[in-house]
Amino acid sequence: MIDLEDIRNRARRDLVVATGQGAEDIYLWERSLRVTDAAFKIASLPELTKHAYDPAVLTITGLYHDAGWISQYNDGEIAREQIGCKLTSPVQRELGAALMERSLQEVVPADTLRVASTAIRSLNDHDVDIYEAQLVADAANLDAFGALGLWHLARKHTNEGRGLAAAIETWQAQKQYGYWSARVKDSLRFAAVKRIAQERLAVFDRMIQQLAAHHQGADIGAGVLEPAEARDMPDIA
Repeated sequence: MIDLEDIRNRARRDLVVATGQGAEDIYLWERSLRVTDAAFKIASLPELTKHAYDPAVLTITGLYHDAGWISQYNDGEIAREQIGCKLTSPVQRELGAALMERSLQEVVPADTLRVASTAIRSLNDHDVDIYEAQLVADAANLDAFGALGLWHLARKHTNEGRGLAAAIETWQAQKQYGYWSARVKDSLRFAAVKRIAQERLAVFDRMIQQLAAHHQGADIGAGVLEPAEARDMPDIA
């Protein structure tokens, strides 16, 4: 019997980063836990309940799907603030699978470990045939949509030293050029998850419009900045 609680505890140990100031950076751990939970919920959607899956493989794949960021951080290749700021690459999937194998080899049967490792390594492959990988891939991609997208965008832009206006403009440009519509089509597998993503996008669009209006103080009154001062403010017309 595989102890899933022990796996979660080990994953937390692996994915939480000490800040050096007596605090912890739980960004990646919280995201991995959220993606894992979402993967289980996706598997429970009415359209998908007919498909069987291995809870241990799904848990391990979800918790360690982005663990490659930690390997790169531990090796000094990236700063802590860069963790999770871009889409996870195939190289990072390899690193994450290897980290998982080292961490869980004493508590997870070899067959389960092998399937989970293969699932993690294949998460960037759209034609992956491992069902648990399909669930985690959709859960991870869905995490970028909607209100959660603002959290990811804030971390990325803060790390890059960019302001709120740049974040707003990034979203507006992505919307204008159909970036998110393409991601719904290309990165999500299940029709039910695509519908959820579209609903989240509508929510996020309203949030961004409100954020832009409040950033400009549009609900307070007419602008008072000189043109040179105002030119960095996004146009929300």
